[in-house]
Amino acid sequence: MRLPLRYRSEDSVEGQLAMYRRLEKNLPQLKGGPFALPDFSRGLIYGEYDCNYLVPRLNAQPSLEDFGMSFSLYYERHREKVMVYAITRGNSERISKSFELERGDPLPRKYAAFLIPRSEGEALRTEYILDRGIDAVFALPPETGLLFSASVSPKLERAIEKRIASMRRNPKASARPLEEKLSGKPMLLRMAIFADDRETAERCGELMEKFIVAPVKWRIRRVKRFEDFYRLLLPPEMPRMSLRVLNATYRSILKLPLLPYAGSDWIEFTRFAKMLSADISRGALVLGRVEDKIFSLDPSDLYRHAYIIGGTGSGKTNLLKIIIKGLHDLGYPVFVIDPHGELSEEMAKVIGDSVYLHPVHSPFGINPLELPAMKDRNQQVLMSVDELMNLFSNAFHLPETAMNVRYILQTVTRQIYKHGGVPTLAGLYKVITAIYNGQDVGISDQQFREEEKTLRNMPSQSFVSTLSRLQIFAADSLLRAITSSTTIDIGRFLEEKRTVFFSLPQRHIGLTASTLLASTILLKIYYAKLIRHGEKRDEHVFVVIDEFQTLQSLPILATILSEARKFGLHLIVAHQYAKQLSDDVRQAAITNAGVKFIFNVSGEDVGLLATVDPGFEKEIRSLIGSLSTGHCVVKLGSRAGDESLPPLLLKVNEFMAEEVRTIEQARTEEFRPKDVPFGFEMINPIFRYIDPPFVIPQRIIQVLISMGGSASIGDISDATGLKQETLNRVISMMASKGYVRKTGFGNRMLVSLSNGFIGDFLKSCDSGESRELIERAVNHYIRNGYYVAKTKTGIGESPKLVCIPFDGQYLDYQNAVEVEIAGKEELTEIMKRASPFIIRHVWCSAGSFQNVLDCARKWACKRTVIFAVFGDGLKVEEVEVGSMFGKKKLEKLPDSEVEGSFVKGLDKDIPEESPEKRVSPTLKARVALALGNDLAEKIRAQGLMDDLLKAAAEGNLSREEITEIALKLLKMGEEAESASVQTGKPVVGYSIESLAKLNPRLSAETVMELYEMLLERFRKIISLGLDSNETIGVFSEILEQIDYTAELLSAPAKNESSGEKLKDGNR
Repeated sequence: MRLPLRYRSEDSVEGQLAMYRRLEKNLPQLKGGPFALPDFSRGLIYGEYDCNYLVPRLNAQPSLEDFGMSFSLYYERHREKVMVYAITRGNSERISKSFELERGDPLPRKYAAFLIPRSEGEALRTEYILDRGIDAVFALPPETGLLFSASVSPKLERAIEKRIASMRRNPKASARPLEEKLSGKPMLLRMAIFADDRETAERCGELMEKFIVAPVKWRIRRVKRFEDFYRLLLPPEMPRMSLRVLNATYRSILKLPLLPYAGSDWIEFTRFAKMLSADISRGALVLGRVEDKIFSLDPSDLYRHAYIIGGTGSGKTNLLKIIIKGLHDLGYPVFVIDPHGELSEEMAKVIGDSVYLHPVHSPFGINPLELPAMKDRNQQVLMSVDELMNLFSNAFHLPETAMNVRYILQTVTRQIYKHGGVPTLAGLYKVITAIYNGQDVGISDQQFREEEKTLRNMPSQSFVSTLSRLQIFAADSLLRAITSSTTIDIGRFLEEKRTVFFSLPQRHIGLTASTLLASTILLKIYYAKLIRHGEKRDEHVFVVIDEFQTLQSLPILATILSEARKFGLHLIVAHQYAKQLSDDVRQAAITNAGVKFIFNVSGEDVGLLATVDPGFEKEIRSLIGSLSTGHCVVKLGSRAGDESLPPLLLKVNEFMAEEVRTIEQARTEEFRPKDVPFGFEMINPIFRYIDPPFVIPQRIIQVLISMGGSASIGDISDATGLKQETLNRVISMMASKGYVRKTGFGNRMLVSLSNGFIGDFLKSCDSGESRELIERAVNHYIRNGYYVAKTKTGIGESPKLVCIPFDGQYLDYQNAVEVEIAGKEELTEIMKRASPFIIRHVWCSAGSFQNVLDCARKWACKRTVIFAVFGDGLKVEEVEVGSMFGKKKLEKLPDSEVEGSFVKGLDKDIPEESPEKRVSPTLKARVALALGNDLAEKIRAQGLMDDLLKAAAEGNLSREEITEIALKLLKMGEEAESASVQTGKPVVGYSIESLAKLNPRLSAETVMELYEMLLERFRKIISLGLDSNETIGVFSEILEQIDYTAELLSAPAKNESSGEKLKDGNR
């Protein structure tokens, strides 16, 4: 058949070529493969060489050695793909192991830009290397070609040998570079750019100069005949008259990335095994193409979770968009946790009925510690406390070794739940800070007390590093509002099958807050789905988590990955590189994921991720380190009854969707949270009336009272067990408030009581009578081992004082007392008032006593004790609830000479070392009420109080039983010691200043030294372990010696015998 006239040519081969080019342009079905010359033309053009189109195999490890010592590679650049041709001589069998060879030829071009050395003299000494190899092709414009051709040339070797011999004759010249080139097998090179017009060829020539690691220039040549084009593709030969040739060693050429590989950008490839269409078209979720076939998944393929990994720009986010939109369109509820925010913002504009939440622009609240909605409250508390520990491990990186902090957080949280409150992060920070600063937060649990002590002794640096991250949730109003209350309903979102975007950009709220909120959201979804599973077994929920590494420290994460799918919660997690995850978390994610998408990765990640399919580890390793954008290796989990599927190379579709609204329209004010303040009454209802106690100042005051009103800091430290550093800080604070005075004596610091403490309580008194009653009440409770606190103002009805039994270490909140000052107008209201206290004390004057007693008997709603002030004495009447009777007791309060009205009327001092100091104030108060003042003084004078308190502590004794035991103890003491003990006599305490005034010749410092010397001797005797009678006997002997010495010194020495007596006395 003759060709149409326009295809005819004087050269029959050129006419055939024109016909083929015309057909290639007009017939779409021919565009899938390479252009091919007629058979008779190929033989005339290539001679002994073969030209083949290279299609890389997925499982191949290609090498340039397979192409022999003379070859050409021609890269044909099209708009949507790159085609690579190899011209070789008899190496097809070796090449076919790595490539599928198809018969084909490049399309001829009219212009060529040849690269040549700039200097002929330097040509043989230089290595002309094509930097970046095949990647240089992608810098070229479409419809161009790049040639890299190499061949062994004996003429080149001889030319190098001659040059070496010539240089050896010149002692100044170095022939070493040429000798190294000769040993590395020098090869002749040809590199050229082909284009359809001169301008393009010149532009490409200039561009290619940048890719050659040597000085070169380019020369344009027009290709007039088509056979000239193909002959220029053949391996080069050495010119006869010139040494200006490109050359390089074979050793260097083998290192160049010249060969195409499966997964390269725009490179067609073939698999080592074909897959059936049914294997890659599995459902309605279309993701892309595999070998020009549609690849789709069924949502059930994602039920076992999905794992996505790939570096920046690899196409990972594009795949997430396709999956999110696809699941939304199929009617599944989808939650997206986005720590950066860009993904959420883009998708919120595309999915019009989605919910877009952002801490700043579309605010919402989610309290991490709010109880999940469950019928069993104990289970609610258990889950919430567990959630708290999860959050602290992940967001605040609380180490496993910080057990004391963990226990305190758990206990405080449970205590708040116990009283019906909801803890917040800001509240927890306030509580922990209060504990660390020495305040009592109202929890009486013994183990808590031990952990509390450990926390207070933590080094400042350790405390700050452990919990300082909580501070932002207390100090920052935005974060405090977000975490104070929950304004979103996860259950409602599930019910409505909504797609919800949680945008948590770190640039707006910081890394810690972003991580905390992401962790909280996942846990809230997890618990919500866990609770709903019983009623909604067919409900499936997908949670998409970008930057998955932010949640890796969540202890419950492994449980969610392994168990959540059983009740319909499925994760789709994505991150950038393997080392972002710990080995355990990474292994858990990969093992539990039914579908794995691996985009381009590098470095160690290649080896780590190649093991997702051990049977194809070698093939995966060769691919994932050089995947182009939008390409990934997919490993699908096999379905029930199916064989394990090999990995696939997927080209992901580009996400295409129109925006249906602006981001401003997506934002909402529906879920804006309010800042919920934290009150310590959530921990203990008593704190509704008082601030958390700071007990150290009152402990110091009690010690000063026991020591006569003055003491050194060392003595106070010994008595309280507190560090001097802490005491110095607290005493300075007390001095600034006027509670104490500090006086320096050399290296010692003397601390003395003043009136400022009682003055604080008297400020709110509106009459002289109430001032006297308040003063007497404070004196009484301080003396009897209570912590005394003023009540807050502005809280409505409240007592005047709250007094809490205090044993020197801990407060007994269960037996806290509300103290009222009786007034005629409010007496009935006081008696009727409900409060969390189990006992009420009412103080009144002698004239009001009967009226108060009658009112209490009639209206008291709880156990009430009435204290009537009679001069220096007290009448105490206890009234049971609703009773019409009472038992009277009379207490005598002796005066004291200790300075300051606040310490007036304090009873006999009890040494700090006495076991009586370690007994609960509640027990001491019960014993005192049972004995009465006279009997109690007798017991104490005989040294029997410790025995009595021990007996009372061992059993729940009635008042009659306590009195009976006391009388027996007295009888036994009288039989053992005939000496009588005066009762009721007040013991007068003296301050150091008052003692110094007795002798003007002595300074207060000298008196202080004498006091310390005497006190030290007394301590030594007390610590001997003697019983009460023996100890009193020793003290009696010492006192007799002191009295005797004082008598001698008070009279003038009249004779020598007096001096001898004095010596005897000294001895």
